[in-house]
Amino acid sequence: MICSWIAFSLGPQAITPRTMIGVNALLSMIFHFGSIMKNLPRVSYIKAIDVWMLSSMTFVFLSLIELAIVGYKLQMQREKDHVIEKVDRIARFAFPAGFSIFNIIYWARYGFKVG
Repeated sequence: MICSWIAFSLGPQAITPRTMIGVNALLSMIFHFGSIMKNLPRVSYIKAIDVWMLSSMTFVFLSLIELAIVGYKLQMQREKDHVIEKVDRIARFAFPAGFSIFNIIYWARYGFKVG
């Protein structure tokens, strides 16, 4: 999950490495989620691990969407554009901030249950 944020540090021109990092992070999250679900009993309600894994996968998927937007903008404009760098810079801080807010909410909701 956090390794997908490394892609934001590579810059907008590093499309191939960013794609590899994002896809590998998403595939590892899917594999990890599948192995967890295989070992847990089936229940009719949503478990805390479901919320955690699906939210983490959503953050990784959104980083791939950001990559697609940046790649599309790069192909449409040949000259250096400051908007692309601004989107990357915003994403570099927005994704960790959003994940931190999610962590606070998640642990407040699921982390302090006793019994």
